[in-house]
Amino acid sequence: MAYIGSLLARGKFIPFSHVHSCLEIICAWCYRYLDKQETVQTTNYEDLQLHSPFYFACQTVFYVFTFRYKEYTENSKKLALAQSLNLERLVLSPLNPLRMCAAPIVSNFAAVTRRFQLAYCYTIMENNKRLQIPSSSIDEKTLGSTSLDMFFPFDPYLLVRSRGYVANHYREFDGLPEEIVEEGDSVKDEEALDMIVSPKSLDFSYGLSPGYQKW
Repeated sequence: MAYIGSLLARGKFIPFSHVHSCLEIICAWCYRYLDKQETVQTTNYEDLQLHSPFYFACQTVFYVFTFRYKEYTENSKKLALAQSLNLERLVLSPLNPLRMCAAPIVSNFAAVTRRFQLAYCYTIMENNKRLQIPSSSIDEKTLGSTSLDMFFPFDPYLLVRSRGYVANHYREFDGLPEEIVEEGDSVKDEEALDMIVSPKSLDFSYGLSPGYQKW
């Protein structure tokens, strides 16, 4: 899933129609997974190991959409395609992917989806800050982490001598426009946006977020 997400996000040669088709497929799988969970009586919500395929799928959707949002919002027809993905259902699902996905990805996704009224993430993000991850049947050593890692195989391309061969095919993350980053209607929103990349200053180091690092 990380390979697919990284390729869709970074590949300039991949047309928008292909990106949207892939996101449709991934989202459809996520919604089938959620439908199945609704039919099963379980208290194992927000279990990273139990639901890891779902969380990795959500993280891929959030990541790719953040990279390609300009194409989704350049006209009303494409914005309707973004709305058809029904991203709000992922955000509001009981499995709470905003809690389990990597924080830099969630922060950027939250800013973009709020700006274009596709989903509102900040109330959930604030609640997640106050909650502890519930104990799993798997001990912490086995689980390894309470959130997904940030590994994407094409992030970033750091080989200087060979960069020229791929530069024309490789998409950089340019940061979010200031009207998205700075658009806030409450103090809580501003706090939630602390980790978001701005066009003037990149807040992510390579170790924290290779996906949002410029060359």
